[in-house]
Amino acid sequence: MKRTKLLLAGLIACLGFQTALADDATNVRAMTRNLYIGADTFRILTPVGSPEEFLILTGDIVDTILQSQFQERAKLVADEIERADPHVV
Repeated sequence: MKRTKLLLAGLIACLGFQTALADDATNVRAMTRNLYIGADTFRILTPVGSPEEFLILTGDIVDTILQSQFQERAKLVADEIERADPHVV
């Protein structure tokens, strides 16, 4: 049953890609963006001495992310994607 669902999902994905190609069979527009959320999240893996230090580190990471205004930047990226109208993002 799991295998059937996986095959069906793959078929649907292929059909969706074919539909995207149907409007212009010679050119496929692809768009990529590197989305940085505003902080080095791998710092969470840094060894700390106590649970309090871990909470301070975690809070610092979250504050840095919030200060980077990721949501505003994400809206701009979404607008860019809409303007470019790529087949694949």
